[in-house]
Amino acid sequence: MPQQYPTFIDNALWFIENPVRRFVVSARKRTTKSPTSVHEFDFWSTFWTHSIVSLIIFGVVCSMMLIAPNSIPFGLFEFWRFDTFDSQVLIDTWPLFAWGIGMTALHSIRTRNKPEENLRAERYLTGGLGISICAGFFEEVVFRWLVFYWAIPVVTALDAITGGLWQWFYVEAMAPTADFFTFGKLHHLLFNGLGWAVGSAIIFSNSRFRDGHSYQGWFGLINSWYIGMFLFLVMFEHGLPMAIAIHFLYDLFVFLVRYVDAAIERKLRWI
Repeated sequence: MPQQYPTFIDNALWFIENPVRRFVVSARKRTTKSPTSVHEFDFWSTFWTHSIVSLIIFGVVCSMMLIAPNSIPFGLFEFWRFDTFDSQVLIDTWPLFAWGIGMTALHSIRTRNKPEENLRAERYLTGGLGISICAGFFEEVVFRWLVFYWAIPVVTALDAITGGLWQWFYVEAMAPTADFFTFGKLHHLLFNGLGWAVGSAIIFSNSRFRDGHSYQGWFGLINSWYIGMFLFLVMFEHGLPMAIAIHFLYDLFVFLVRYVDAAIERKLRWI
């Protein structure tokens, strides 16, 4: 895969990048059209592997907060608030569901499944449920919470190392570009009163989330970047548990569409 960041950033990430990327790819690759994904998904193996990786990163973040308490301007569990699912959440999230369901339906209509996918269509419900739980929970915990927290002091240190160049590049290039492509919906997060490092950490963490979808090609990279930024908005506005729930439902609805598509093709004997 082409290098996305300068070498010194990747060196700074060496102890966390590979485990995170492996767990993202192992979870998210199962949402593709391949029958060796949802049909062979092992829930408990995935759950325990991802739990261990998440605990390791959690330990790193806790250590950073103990060593430098003021390096992260949030409490450790500040975003673990449980907002009620009200009409505002539906207003904020319906475009995401419409996009996911619509694009999956369009792709399903334009393509023909493999015979084994249609014969085992129900696995899109059982295996899809397990994948939705694991991806929805662990990807949000890691990227919207832990890696985001971890990135705040990291980008601050990188700015010190580069003599202020990192902050300048964020303020003059990264933030305006991200603000433009998110239609100003995250303006209050990218340009916030908590400091430039918070906005930079959002983009930084979401870029790692995006990279985990590189196997899906250019569309997967763009799509995952937008979804990740949107889920950051959900976390800040409604809490991390709500972002987990939205991510879970998004993936589950995608699998429901895939199930309907496979069941219809099986009914029509397209196997």
